[in-house]
Amino acid sequence: SIRLLAEDHPSNQLAIGKAGGVAPLIMWLSGGFDARSFNADAQTEAAHALLALATNAPLLQEAIAKANGIPPLIELVSSERLETQNHAARCLWHLAGNGEVGSVIAEAGGVQPLVAMLSLEDTHAQELAAVVICRLSRSNPSVSLVISEAGGIAPLVGLIKHGSAAAQQQAAAALAEVALAPANRDAICSAGAVPPLVGLLSSKVIGTPETAARALARLALDTRECGDDGGAEEDDDDGSAAA
Repeated sequence: SIRLLAEDHPSNQLAIGKAGGVAPLIMWLSGGFDARSFNADAQTEAAHALLALATNAPLLQEAIAKANGIPPLIELVSSERLETQNHAARCLWHLAGNGEVGSVIAEAGGVQPLVAMLSLEDTHAQELAAVVICRLSRSNPSVSLVISEAGGIAPLVGLIKHGSAAAQQQAAAALAEVALAPANRDAICSAGAVPPLVGLLSSKVIGTPETAARALARLALDTRECGDDGGAEEDDDDGSAAA
């Protein structure tokens, strides 16, 4: 009922938040009041309701973070229920719109389950994981390093090579952000990202060629790390102008 009230209804979102609706929903993320009577359906609905509250609602996003909602949402990204997993990941995407909260999500261990999601057989899950990782790392080199340390580069490159059209675009966007950390550029190139990114420059999907070009531009900020002997110096710009 809370989810239905909150979806696409900003005034209801705020009213539910003011009425104290965030804390009990976070409690239900664990599956109920009593661990001995775990309720997976309630867990799924709670994640969906929090997603409805967090969607395009900065005040509610802040409330969820302050109420310690991030750790249980991260835990649900590893749920065996794909529906629950997707609700939790989408909620984290909205919360990560705040750069500071994005860092909190990474520090709380949110990157590892998202990296695992990249390798699921479900196409939508792959796309969703890539878009959340992209937002977490956006203009945040410290989070980009965490993504690399969690083994996120190889599956992102894998999606560029073999993923759906949407997954290819989101993975390229994520690699463009991860490449803002100079230490990651060699790893991205070594994982074989350059040839498929060059291939995406000819994609007919709107936005994909531009995204691939941005990723390549950021990899080229220090061409020496990508095996080019041209001796290009490190550019002080963050790549946004080239993109």
